[in-house]
Amino acid sequence: MSLPRWSSKSVPPPAPGGRQRRGTGVDVDAALQDDLVAVEAERQVVDERRLHEVPGQLQHVRRHQPPRGGHDQRRGILVRVVQPPHADPGALLDDTAVTAPDEELYLRIAADRLDGVLPDRVTESALGRRYRLTAAQLARVLRRISAEGWLERLPGYGWRFRSLPTSQMSCVDSYRFRLLIEPAALLEPGFVLDRAGVERVRAEQTGPAAGGAAAVGNAELFARNREFHETIVACCGNTFFIDALRRTDDLRRLIEYRRSLPRDRAAVRCREHVEIADLLLAGRRAAAAERLRLHLGSVGQEKGG
Repeated sequence: MSLPRWSSKSVPPPAPGGRQRRGTGVDVDAALQDDLVAVEAERQVVDERRLHEVPGQLQHVRRHQPPRGGHDQRRGILVRVVQPPHADPGALLDDTAVTAPDEELYLRIAADRLDGVLPDRVTESALGRRYRLTAAQLARVLRRISAEGWLERLPGYGWRFRSLPTSQMSCVDSYRFRLLIEPAALLEPGFVLDRAGVERVRAEQTGPAAGGAAAVGNAELFARNREFHETIVACCGNTFFIDALRRTDDLRRLIEYRRSLPRDRAAVRCREHVEIADLLLAGRRAAAAERLRLHLGSVGQEKGG
């Protein structure tokens, strides 16, 4: 990125008392101020774009200055936006698309973070070099990780990994906490069954429950199970229960990727989810709460052992 060169003709007449460059009639103070404005504008553009290469055409980013000395001055920066050859602009702009390489990359970064390979603070350029990423790949994975809450952008430059529980004791503690809130949520006086939602998450559990768990990756299985529990708890209508469970799920995400159950046991747990959903759909909340309590207790023992 380079700044445009401006001739002395574009500089306004010197202000009264201003310093002049010898032989030019140029107001030195005004020229320096103009340069600072242009540099600051460039810094803002780089910071906002985070050096991402996104599809598109040449864009002209302008910074407007208030008139001084009777002249309306404008400073601009040309930012060339690079589009990879043979790229599909629509696909690159679809931030929600998750491909198999994206998932593999995501899990590699998660594993490296758990193993202590990645430091607390990283830059986009360092991540791009380490994992040999295009700007589009890097942008997608950073959006996903930051949305999940274990990576945050620093105010000035770079990113910082948040401190998350990764130990066996943290895993046990998370299930003990869930034992306190999830069964109780099903018994809340404001509970209103979201029948469509419960039927939807039940359907997502039937495949793994019938023996298809082996075909589901750790991240996908975690996402399905998380959605099941959060959907039934959300029926309670109590924001504190709902927010507490979501926060707990965010914190235990990386633990679960490493401590996923063997697939035969995962199939059993998915069948238990189907049973809980059936009890709720039949209007048997107390029985569903008890089944949920037994389910969480046994899963916590398996993963904490």
